[in-house]
Amino acid sequence: MRPMLFVVVTTGSLVLAAIGCRSAPEREGDAAPSETTAASSASVPSDLPSHVALEGMLSPPFSAEQLRQAHPVGLVRVFEIRAADGSTGRRRSEVVESSATAVTFEDILIDSGDPPKRSTATWEELVGHAAHYPTEYSTVRNAKRTSELGTFDCWVYAMTSPDGAASEFWFARSQPGPPILYTQRRGDIVDFEMELVELHRP
Repeated sequence: MRPMLFVVVTTGSLVLAAIGCRSAPEREGDAAPSETTAASSASVPSDLPSHVALEGMLSPPFSAEQLRQAHPVGLVRVFEIRAADGSTGRRRSEVVESSATAVTFEDILIDSGDPPKRSTATWEELVGHAAHYPTEYSTVRNAKRTSELGTFDCWVYAMTSPDGAASEFWFARSQPGPPILYTQRRGDIVDFEMELVELHRP
């Protein structure tokens, strides 16, 4: 089973889509993300939200109400995408409609020449996108992430899939929504990264 993730992707029209374990050429020499991990002998921090989890899965990081409050109309996120071959791109996502039950995003790959595309999901569906981390081979820990946007206290969901790919999803506690960083690697070799580089509030 592969995780569903509330995040912008490079190839689909849906801003709220699934990122599975991607297959890509390998790039050597990349450093691991900067972090400071809280000391804990448990695989699940005691302060992780206790939202209802699916059987055999870790609890999702945010509730539907937290997501709703964090996504007013006019909110804009820009993600930088870094591929294994060294190529990069940026994708912009804007909240264009938001109600008590659902949200609509307008998503565009910057400088691609493609028209923007819209997708709608309920808040409960968004919760579900981050609810598929099997406890059998997933863990979550506390860590800090420092980027050009500042320093964030994060929950880091780490999953090593049966094919050996190791993925990390950095959810900033103060930013309910998609992870501020997603990485996939095999050992020390980075296959794919996507990071939040701009955040504009209305």
